[in-house]
Amino acid sequence: MNWCNVYLDCDEVLLQTAQTHALFLQQEYNIIVDKNTYPSHWVFPANSGLDFNKSTELFTQTHYFEEVPAVSGAKTAIQKLKNTGASLSVISSISTNSVARNNRLQNLQNVFGDVFDDIILLPLGWANKLTQYKKLPKGIVIDDSIFNIQDAISCGHDAVFISLLQNKEHIAIARDLLIPTANSLLECVDNHMIKQR
Repeated sequence: MNWCNVYLDCDEVLLQTAQTHALFLQQEYNIIVDKNTYPSHWVFPANSGLDFNKSTELFTQTHYFEEVPAVSGAKTAIQKLKNTGASLSVISSISTNSVARNNRLQNLQNVFGDVFDDIILLPLGWANKLTQYKKLPKGIVIDDSIFNIQDAISCGHDAVFISLLQNKEHIAIARDLLIPTANSLLECVDNHMIKQR
């Protein structure tokens, strides 16, 4: 695996975005969602006027989105990666809204400091990353979306799939395609990067 260029997904790889999004919905709208599924699969009450896109738009423009905590072990993993001299880039599909983009940048800075060589913010939707992967120097993509992983591999990148409770239905796909998996970024770094060195 090519650990010189590391391309990191943000939500659920670096930051606990879904959990914070759920907290936002509970505190601001009294809506309880299933935290064991991705926000794109959440079911909203019919009378709420909300769906995934609308709730994401609202959430990303609040202080909640600027205060999303790190995934357990992510800070340690980033420091280990940085110590190797790897180029670290975040690729996040979240919004074209300037407030949301500023909140994401501020959140990453507050949580991780000035460690990323590049932060690429794309419109919401996993399909947006394919075009980006085609432009980037070959490296390793670390993501919790099997679709992003498959796109990265199709562009010649190495990849590690982060398996979570929310994406359990895709773990078998990753294994069938012989894509390395890990339960967290820290596990990925410890089990895959260290084996390479």
